[in-house]
Amino acid sequence: MTIRCPRCGGPALFDAPFAFHPQSRGRPDTGGRPLHDWGGWWVEEKYPSILGWDPPRTSAPAPHRRLGVVRCPECHLVGSHQLQWPQDAYYRWLVHGVELWAWSADHARALLAYLGSKGRDPTRFPGYTSMLRKLPAAITASKVRDDVVRRLGRSLGQTR
Repeated sequence: MTIRCPRCGGPALFDAPFAFHPQSRGRPDTGGRPLHDWGGWWVEEKYPSILGWDPPRTSAPAPHRRLGVVRCPECHLVGSHQLQWPQDAYYRWLVHGVELWAWSADHARALLAYLGSKGRDPTRFPGYTSMLRKLPAAITASKVRDDVVRRLGRSLGQTR
């Protein structure tokens, strides 16, 4: 997932701090990274020096889904980050009163290609089909197509 770097504002990667492996598949090789036994899962600490595993104390949705590690290739920041989505999205636009965002550059390009196409067939974009089907009419209407495509294309460095 690409987010706006909290330090420099450039594109940064947001990564989950832990990998979950079902114990039914055996103990995974973690290359020496810490591994914890938790409720039928092996929990691997992907960034042990940044975020260590602390098992959730309730059965409520796990807070670790929003807590992760940001890695910025621009300013070289590597640190813990509490995700605020969609505010943290690097690919984010306000178009005709609708907030539009993408998880990554690939998602943004798929969004641009879909919105710019005449047929608007979301099945042409595997992995993004369900998200494309949920776009509001204010974004997909043919009368706003050129404006939406121009704005997204400009921010992705494409001219149209």
